[in-house]
Amino acid sequence: MYISLGIFYCLTVKDAARYLSRSENAIRILICRRTLNVYKLGRRVYLKRCEIDRLLERSTLLGGAYGT
Repeated sequence: MYISLGIFYCLTVKDAARYLSRSENAIRILICRRTLNVYKLGRRVYLKRCEIDRLLERSTLLGGAYGT
């Protein structure tokens, strides 16, 4: 499910996990390591899809491991 915040499309942790073909826990680890920024609306946590795409690009350029 995409949520629009202005001009940005946001994903839930579950949707981001599906988008990256990873587990929800792996996404939460990236959040805890501050590799991904989170945005809260009430109690819900969202991730900007453009930031996830940037993470993928950086990962590809640096040879994997999400560019960390």
